[in-house]
Amino acid sequence: MSIGVDMVNGRYESAYARRSAWHRRMGLFVPDRAMTDEEILEAISFQAAKRAIYRFVPDTLPGPNEPWPQAGSVPGRFDQIIERAETYRTDLAIDAYGRFGDVGADYALFQTRELLDTFQGLPLDREAAFALHGGRQVVIVGKVQGAETILGDGQDRLLPYLVIRTSHDGSVPVEVMLVSFRPECANMTAMAADEASKRGTIIRLRHAGAVHQRARDAAKVLDQCNVQMAKHGAAAAKMLERHLTEAEFALFLDEVMPLPSPLTRAGKANPQFTRAVESKDLVRALYRNSPTLTRIRGTAWAAFNAVTEYIDHVRGTDDVATRSATEGHGAQVKARAWKEAMVLVK
Repeated sequence: MSIGVDMVNGRYESAYARRSAWHRRMGLFVPDRAMTDEEILEAISFQAAKRAIYRFVPDTLPGPNEPWPQAGSVPGRFDQIIERAETYRTDLAIDAYGRFGDVGADYALFQTRELLDTFQGLPLDREAAFALHGGRQVVIVGKVQGAETILGDGQDRLLPYLVIRTSHDGSVPVEVMLVSFRPECANMTAMAADEASKRGTIIRLRHAGAVHQRARDAAKVLDQCNVQMAKHGAAAAKMLERHLTEAEFALFLDEVMPLPSPLTRAGKANPQFTRAVESKDLVRALYRNSPTLTRIRGTAWAAFNAVTEYIDHVRGTDDVATRSATEGHGAQVKARAWKEAMVLVK
């Protein structure tokens, strides 16, 4: 497993709270409470900076098969490469370990203090913070206060960790994500990003413009998602206890996915009717056979999840399907499914 938590200036740039990291590469460990921002800033104390890149241009340009001359070997000048810049850490020599990489000239650096500011006002305990690959990436992990698994087969849960990752070398965008476990190293952070991508609980932001404010807004959005999940927890638990007959499930599906007329006004076969019947058949098949619903099969919770699984994972995965699932017709169908499932448990 790739750890990526390196020793720099004689110490590990990492901090963990409440439980130690599996790799034991800990610059700071707080066993009995969450960490403070000041403790994290002590563990990850370096600053990233950006400067212009210059290229040596000889007064006489070499021929097609001639090598580019070294600076100082022939008369020439240094021209700035307008569209590029280089990033580095200010506490190490740039020509050694301190250089991060080349980035676009408009690249906005996101310092550790600014990462921590993203968490301000949110109910999060700082449980992990670490720099990766000599400081090229920085990750801060907060645990949602009072977070707990709420129901289901291990997949339906409150996501207790809000993670924010940035890079100083352009290797990743700013990522704000909700995940089910605490990342502690490079590989676990990659796993977290993969999980959040599949769940749809990650927001990625370019290192440009007011990225700091946009990251704070993203964290608030994801935190609100968790709040809504917690509010729905009690109702979902009731759905899990409510077993349905085949007739009840059929009525549920009729309310959630009503069929249009089989004929158009012109008396021709309505293609929307055919697609709607196929969609209902797929939801019915998921309810009866989907492996993700094995432990909740036959319940109102399974009925609701069969609809959401169809909308989010079966119907399509392109951009149009994604927008529909979150904003358009798909979102409306999922809202009806929740409403009808609530009717079943009243």
